[in-house]
Amino acid sequence: MPERLYERIHSVLRFLGKQAAILLALNVSGSILLSLAEIAIAAFIQLFLSAIGLVPPKVSGFLASFEFSVVQVCILLAVIGLVRSSGQFLVGLSSGFAGQTIQERLRTTLIAYMLESSSPPSSSRVHTLASELFPKSAAFANASANFFAISLQMIVVLSAMIFIAWKEEDRNQDENFLTVSHDVSFSIRSRL
Repeated sequence: MPERLYERIHSVLRFLGKQAAILLALNVSGSILLSLAEIAIAAFIQLFLSAIGLVPPKVSGFLASFEFSVVQVCILLAVIGLVRSSGQFLVGLSSGFAGQTIQERLRTTLIAYMLESSSPPSSSRVHTLASELFPKSAAFANASANFFAISLQMIVVLSAMIFIAWKEEDRNQDENFLTVSHDVSFSIRSRL
């Protein structure tokens, strides 16, 4: 079974061509970049809320050894936002270019078939393929690349959430929730 799967993947990559395969690899790397940016945003929002005093400091992991001011946390959030926007740009651009590359590859294959064939297909068939089928195939490839990128992003974020939650200390959740909600409501009322 793995050999058949390998052969299928190899034949699909051979059909897509080197350029489309590179674009899809950029799509995957952009998706992973987006996942890491989402996790970093969550961590630094927690730091920001504790830095301005809305929630008690409850930072674990490697960020617990650092002390950040409000300005530093805001700057780091802006940098993470830039990383996230570049990842989003990379995913959108690579999936769009991959769709166009696949459409070009299909049209090139059709032209090669027409030139090598002893009896070329009818002009209506060529027109249908070039104007209807190939653009829709490219749109499907674009949507599939976006779906794959979003699915990969979801899996990475979900894995990180499960990994982080697994390490959390076992505490009474109701007491912890009431303490945090009371502190937040008290902080908000005192600032108004």
